[in-house]
Amino acid sequence: MLYAAVRNKAWRSFSSDARHSRLWVQSELRKSWSGSARCLRPYARYCASSIARSAKQSSTVGLPSECSVKVQPDPISGESSTPKSSIEVSAWEQIKPIRRELAITIMSTGVLALGIGAVVPVLPLFMREAAGSSNTAVGLALAAPSLTRALLNPMMGEWADRHGRKPLLIWGPLTTAASQILTGICTSIEGIMPWRLLLGAGQAVQGTGSQMLLADLTQKVPEVRARVMGTTQSSFMIGFSLGPGLSGFLVDAYGPQSAFFAVAAGCTVAGFCNGFLRETLPPEVRAAALKRLQASQSRDRLGVASDNEKQPAAGKTETLPLWGLQWAECLRKTPDINAAAVVQCASALAFGGGFTVLPLLMTEVYGATGAQLGLIFSGSALCNLAGSGIGAVVADRFGRKAVAVPALAVQAISLAAMAASPDLFTIVAFSCVRSVAGGALMPALNAFCADAVTPEERGPTLAALRTVSDLGWLVGPIMAGLLADVTSPATVLLANGMITAIACAHFQVCAQETLQKAKAAAVATDSKKHNL
Repeated sequence: MLYAAVRNKAWRSFSSDARHSRLWVQSELRKSWSGSARCLRPYARYCASSIARSAKQSSTVGLPSECSVKVQPDPISGESSTPKSSIEVSAWEQIKPIRRELAITIMSTGVLALGIGAVVPVLPLFMREAAGSSNTAVGLALAAPSLTRALLNPMMGEWADRHGRKPLLIWGPLTTAASQILTGICTSIEGIMPWRLLLGAGQAVQGTGSQMLLADLTQKVPEVRARVMGTTQSSFMIGFSLGPGLSGFLVDAYGPQSAFFAVAAGCTVAGFCNGFLRETLPPEVRAAALKRLQASQSRDRLGVASDNEKQPAAGKTETLPLWGLQWAECLRKTPDINAAAVVQCASALAFGGGFTVLPLLMTEVYGATGAQLGLIFSGSALCNLAGSGIGAVVADRFGRKAVAVPALAVQAISLAAMAASPDLFTIVAFSCVRSVAGGALMPALNAFCADAVTPEERGPTLAALRTVSDLGWLVGPIMAGLLADVTSPATVLLANGMITAIACAHFQVCAQETLQKAKAAAVATDSKKHNL
């Protein structure tokens, strides 16, 4: 009994203490919450007002509220601005809407480059063993695609502006695949040459469609245009570097014809994948192309130009009175495009001539072996790949000329140093330096060309620039071979250096920076769409 009484009293005391403790804890928590709420209430009001302001700005420009928008003055009028398209986000976020198209384009470009790299070392062996051709015939077969590309580029540019980019990206790889299959089953030079010309047609179709698609995709984000184009160039260089290794394995295992068939299979896959791309042709570009077509058909029916065409307005350029060269008229519309054409032609001449004489110089003068020659060209391809990435980033951040002019100057100096090199190591070192500069030049130059023209004129202009480049690749090896026979391979390198230096000086004097111009055009396009 005594134990039970003590236990009950202790339990009542413990329950009372626990109840008082619980009530005290609840009272303290309530006081703490009320004090915290009073302290956080001003901060909550500030956050709510900030969110409301961000939502209002985003509704003005049609962007998500979580994006921070940088207000800039109007680059044309200099007046204060409304937030437009200068979004402070990373390059990865800026290309988010075009990642799918970019990935497909990179893949197809890499596969086509793999095919080019795989066929270049196999073609001479195939023609020697299967067709029994001479060195002259091999040279003609190698140069044949450049001729077709130069002839078809202008037409493909106009066709793409009227019908779209996607059909070119489908039929280009399929045409290339057909040419590789037909080349592989031929046994004579007479049978091979038509299909080599067909290969150039496929490359012209694919190249035009790819370049114009990338220009369309980066129309609203010119600040990442060089990096996007540099990525496709990197894909091309990787494929071109891996191609010879693939072809060497196939030739040893199955014969020279197997390389052509493997390349055809890869091109077919690339064409199939390009079928999943979305069409990027702007409606205003299609309308401008159809207007040019109607004007051309009217002139053909009448046989004479209209009075307005006979008496061009002030500031406009007269039509070139040269048969078959009307495509070149767009190259002299602006000093920027003219300067870009000079650089395109000079670069093609220099690189085409270098590919012709460098193997001769390294083997005959400096005693390089075949294995050393292969390693040197593989190393040059890797240097070109590294330079492409560096040049693309710098061109998007500091401007196109900030990359193009120094890259041309470095190439000119490197070519002159290669011509005067005392040993093989020195010429290889300067060849790698030149490859880095050449890789940096291409994305900056491609972005410069896309910036310098309006979307309505982009198709014919970019096609004309590609034609100038292909003509350089066609003439460069021939002229380099003739000059090397008359003088020496070192003289060819020195002449290429002088040509590059002249192009560099012309570009520096005549061309204007286009990055800010492209950004202003993107801002104007966004403003026009929001006002509609």
